[in-house]
Amino acid sequence: MKTLARITALAASVVLVAGVAPANAAPADNVSIQKIAKVKLKNKTKAKVAPKVKIGPAVQLVSKTLTVKKGSKTVAKNKNAVSLKAGSYRVTTTVKYKVLQSSTTLVSDGTTAIPMSCVVTGTELNNVEGYDVTLMFLDCTGAFDGIYKARMAYVNDPFLRSLVGDNIWGDSFLEHPNSVPPVTGTRFAATVKPVDVVLYKTTQTLSVVKSKKASQSLKVVR
Repeated sequence: MKTLARITALAASVVLVAGVAPANAAPADNVSIQKIAKVKLKNKTKAKVAPKVKIGPAVQLVSKTLTVKKGSKTVAKNKNAVSLKAGSYRVTTTVKYKVLQSSTTLVSDGTTAIPMSCVVTGTELNNVEGYDVTLMFLDCTGAFDGIYKARMAYVNDPFLRSLVGDNIWGDSFLEHPNSVPPVTGTRFAATVKPVDVVLYKTTQTLSVVKSKKASQSLKVVR
């Protein structure tokens, strides 16, 4: 049937917005240990000194500590903060942290059908060879990254609807409801084969604990 063939072509699924796998990014150790500036007591006998550390958004801080020596004597070891009297010290800052890592897994290469949850995001009235149909734009999500954008049609003409049913589905939809109304916000479940589109799933995990150290001389003055 020529009319049905044209409507089916009109309602065929369109390409996913982001159908290319992102490259696996190497963990970014965005951790820097900053130098502690000379400390002034300001009418006190001791001054509190703490580690100065900057971390990036993909880093989870585990701990930051100080080890302080005065000459050969260890004043403090692996402390979150230290109160120091006037004098010259050797300070070692130790930072322990984890890095967020991403890995990508293939979900469908375009030939494997997968479950999706779809929502009607908009409609558009069309006329095909004298028959009124409503094109329905869909956003479909599932166990994959991004949104699979597709479309289908609702048959407005009663005679044509008696022949082909309420909806015309594209080749992507292998299982779907018997009828979906052309109403924005309508949701339904379907089994979809993302024709000519590759879908991936990105997962994020934390690395093992890493550490950085930096030593400096520090003066505490009155």
